[in-house]
Amino acid sequence: MFNLDLTKFFRAEAPRLRLQIKKNLASRRGWKGDPAPSNSKATIRRKGKNHWLSSTGETARKGIGIEIGRLSMRIFAKDTEHSGRYRYRGKIKRSSSKLPTYEEIFEYADEKKNYSGAFGVNKGNRLYDRMEFEASKQTIRYLMKELPKKIMLKL
Repeated sequence: MFNLDLTKFFRAEAPRLRLQIKKNLASRRGWKGDPAPSNSKATIRRKGKNHWLSSTGETARKGIGIEIGRLSMRIFAKDTEHSGRYRYRGKIKRSSSKLPTYEEIFEYADEKKNYSGAFGVNKGNRLYDRMEFEASKQTIRYLMKELPKKIMLKL
């Protein structure tokens, strides 16, 4: 019986997708290329800047999780708690209030209108083409190995 196994392929692709998501966060863009939501005017006045998500970069480093199976790959926002660190006037401080999880942070940002979110396959990424090629390679390898055993040809 033929069993397709894309685990090796997904292990190679997951770091690329994670890097792509980090680039989306850094460039303040969604996976469709749309601009990320900005802070309210009062927050911008208070901070002096319009930082989207966290200015320390912790959300991009620690907030992205990966699960890989034989036929599936899932890249998601982790449900662990944010450390509460933030940058204020050049100094890193820690929040004393109730801390949200990374999942809640991304969900809050994704609720904004006209924003596709950071998680997705960017336009121009040929992930699906590479996955199709890998699956066809495995299928052909199986057929070349098994078909001569099943079909007897005499010329």
